[in-house]
Amino acid sequence: GGGFDLDGGCINSVIQYCYSHDNDGPGLLVSGFNASRPLLENTLRFNISENDARKNDYGAITIYRAPGTVFQGLKVYHNTVYLEDTIGTTPKSVQVISNGYNGIGFYNNLFLAGSGLPFVDNPNASQLEVMFIQNSYYSLSAGPFQVLDQGTTFNSLANWQTVRGQEMYNTIPVGF
Repeated sequence: GGGFDLDGGCINSVIQYCYSHDNDGPGLLVSGFNASRPLLENTLRFNISENDARKNDYGAITIYRAPGTVFQGLKVYHNTVYLEDTIGTTPKSVQVISNGYNGIGFYNNLFLAGSGLPFVDNPNASQLEVMFIQNSYYSLSAGPFQVLDQGTTFNSLANWQTVRGQEMYNTIPVGF
């Protein structure tokens, strides 16, 4: 199970001030399932996810769009995600499944992750679909920075900024 979620058909909906912890699935999920109505202009803000995504390699915050589903305008800001190390699975702070999004933005979030846990797992969506701006990333055990983005593993924030243009405002690096 998961914590809180917005499913297909949600328009101008907000999940805020929620505390999610120790779920097998995501703490926060926004999902456009097969044949769902559009997801439009939704918001996740001021939430805390602690040790969620404990099974099946989920993200504490997971975004999913089934093929053919309209998914537009999600703002994810001022959330805190805390993930300790786990055995037998690899949770992520953020998991973006599939592509075809329009206007998804992660702003001013705090991501704290155990050693070797990816902050972001985004296998398909481009920077034009999903943007990360002015977020903070902190490894709890002095482990490496790790972002999985479109088939490439980035081991530094600077490299992710340079190659993918994430955590950049115009030409200024803004992630920490």
